[in-house]
Amino acid sequence: MNVEDELQYKVYLLDEQEKFLTETKEYTQKKEYQFPDSLIDFLYVDFKPLMEEFEQQGRDIENLYQKKDVQYTRSVLDFLHRMAEVHLYFEITYYVWKKRFHQAEKQEFKNITDLLPRKQLTWIPSEAVEIQRQVRDIFENCLDRDLSKDAVNERLTI
Repeated sequence: MNVEDELQYKVYLLDEQEKFLTETKEYTQKKEYQFPDSLIDFLYVDFKPLMEEFEQQGRDIENLYQKKDVQYTRSVLDFLHRMAEVHLYFEITYYVWKKRFHQAEKQEFKNITDLLPRKQLTWIPSEAVEIQRQVRDIFENCLDRDLSKDAVNERLTI
């Protein structure tokens, strides 16, 4: 793999702003949000209606294992690109899988089950729901009980 093929995804806080920088050889994207807006937005993504769509993508990956047809690559990548529009946290997922599919095509889809693990993709919504639950627990059990008068974004940066 060439260095220029690598994905760089940077997330950092600066001046109470969340900065997201995605860079590849052909693409650079910068986004900024007031801290912690991206996390709060993530907490309100409803993954239940997306579970069947993720399962369909898993079936497409299984078909790719068997048929070695790039139509399944396009289907999954189109879906992941739409997910990146649902929430910016999925941008990294899109770019990682795009790179994996490119590698699979380069090796003519030989031995791709490790490179394109179906379960890793289909479990995303249930893992995301669990992360949402854990973050809500932190908010409810830690931040809501904080008696300071500081705003939530100030308490989270301390």
